[in-house]
Amino acid sequence: MVETKDMNTLQKELAARLISLAEESLARGEIAEAERLYREVLHFLELILDPNHVEIAKTLYKLAYILEFQDKTAESLELIRRARNIIRGAVKQKLDAEAVMTPFVWERPS
Repeated sequence: MVETKDMNTLQKELAARLISLAEESLARGEIAEAERLYREVLHFLELILDPNHVEIAKTLYKLAYILEFQDKTAESLELIRRARNIIRGAVKQKLDAEAVMTPFVWERPS
């Protein structure tokens, strides 16, 4: 029997494969190819995920690292700023959610 996969699963598998190819290129020292692949990963993730998803932030950081290695500092810094904003937003959302979910305990004054 042929296994059928939903679109979400296929998208995740494709993103994982692109990341793997980018990492392999980076390991071989093929910096320009790694940059190209990480740009593809970023574009793909931006199509399928919320713009503030942590995976996008992780990809932005990795691409920024590759750009900095190539002395493309201005673009690298811009990607780092974007990634930091996403991470800050995620942390704030988590903290806000925890505050909302924390049960209210009322204590009588003694």
